[in-house]
Amino acid sequence: MLNRHALTTVLAFALAGLALTARGGAGASPSILNLRGQYAGTVNDSLYGSGRIYAQLVQDHNAVAGTITFTYGSTTFRGPGVFLLKGTTLTGTGQSATLSLVPCTISETVTYSNHSLTGSYKAVRGCSGDNGTFTMKEYCQYVSDSIAEPGFGLKHC
Repeated sequence: MLNRHALTTVLAFALAGLALTARGGAGASPSILNLRGQYAGTVNDSLYGSGRIYAQLVQDHNAVAGTITFTYGSTTFRGPGVFLLKGTTLTGTGQSATLSLVPCTISETVTYSNHSLTGSYKAVRGCSGDNGTFTMKEYCQYVSDSIAEPGFGLKHC
């Protein structure tokens, strides 16, 4: 029969094992980057020239989605984007509309490094010939470990 100290030790190891299993285990693949948050930066577009780009991203494991806004002077394009995260690379599509309100689908490839997103895009449907590059810096991220209100609130990077 185990004494109190031995029983406590066995129980502690059992709970640690359950915790590791719930989080992917000790031998699990490297953790997935947390890209949730708000980003802002510059964009250079083949049709509209230089402008500003903003993104509000949410994430569930390696699925990343959000609203992306392109601003060129007084002209603004806003639409959803959906991406698959593999390592530090995001690939996916975005939706917007042309000035004549024709739906536009763009293909995007983005790389994450040091709280920044750098990428390129090209039109694949509805707005042929449009392409560009952008760089955005994260300026805040969602806090997901708050005891008072889990998943709510913003924290500066």
